[in-house]
Amino acid sequence: MTRKSATLERRSRPAPPHPEWRSALHRGYFAQLGQAWVGHARWIRGITAHDLVEHVERASPAGIPDAAASSWAADIALAVACCRDLPEAWSHLTVANTWRLREACALRLDAEESILFTERFWSDLRARTRAAMRDPDGGSQCGALRLQCYSGQRALARWLVAHLLVRLESGVGVPGDALDSSPAAHTLTNSTVGASLRLPTAT
Repeated sequence: MTRKSATLERRSRPAPPHPEWRSALHRGYFAQLGQAWVGHARWIRGITAHDLVEHVERASPAGIPDAAASSWAADIALAVACCRDLPEAWSHLTVANTWRLREACALRLDAEESILFTERFWSDLRARTRAAMRDPDGGSQCGALRLQCYSGQRALARWLVAHLLVRLESGVGVPGDALDSSPAAHTLTNSTVGASLRLPTAT
């Protein structure tokens, strides 16, 4: 291939949909997970901006919108920490979101059933995330219930509630693309689940 034909081939390739997401994610990382946070959450230590980029590249090879990358850096970092099976990270994730999941369950279940369903959800999520850690190819089939598949395109809280609602509506084993087509998931996650997870003020 001549230099001219190689240049023409490169120009003919479509531009990536989100060319600046890595830079946006780095900005979000330093804004949300800088030195000011290190003393407040032990699970943050040892997680770098590069770790966040690698996580997103595996979960969403095409990248993510720049605004999402800069907004949900703390959530992506928490997912990375849980994928390393750090107990403090799992504790924070469950404490911060159990009430949201129980409220979602309350659309269909009574209080006791909501508690049980939520506990099963957490147990399954952790087991599947751990299984993907042992199987290098297991985390590549994204859309499944495992934190390796959280790409940071929306708040982690919204991602969790959407997965729980799909399981509640349709049962375990629903294809991942159903998350984007479930009316119940869209209604609840767009209206009642708010901002990104907040970092703890103490461990």
